[in-house]
Amino acid sequence: MKEAKAAKMKAQESKAEVDYLKKALEENSAEVEHLKEALRKAEQTLAEIKNTLETNLASKIERKKNAKAEASEGKKRAAEAKKQAMAEFKASKELEDIKIEFAKKAFNKGFSEFA
Repeated sequence: MKEAKAAKMKAQESKAEVDYLKKALEENSAEVEHLKEALRKAEQTLAEIKNTLETNLASKIERKKNAKAEASEGKKRAAEAKKQAMAEFKASKELEDIKIEFAKKAFNKGFSEFA
């Protein structure tokens, strides 16, 4: 009879320990699920940040490329405008007047040296 009571007591202790371990497992499982959800959200946020950075970088690279192309085109237009302005000036009456005035001064200076 004592053995039966001892066995029953041992069984109750084992059942209590099993119940305690089941409850601890449930609590740990809930915590693990909570941590998994937090990790999933953190990974999602990280992926969104990465996508935003990649998009911003691609946009910045494209803007820089466009700015270089515009600058190059601007330099070409400026060089062409300068070339055209020089051509127009060379063909202008103003340049002819300058050349004539210079020639007169040079002639008069040369003439006055011999006089």
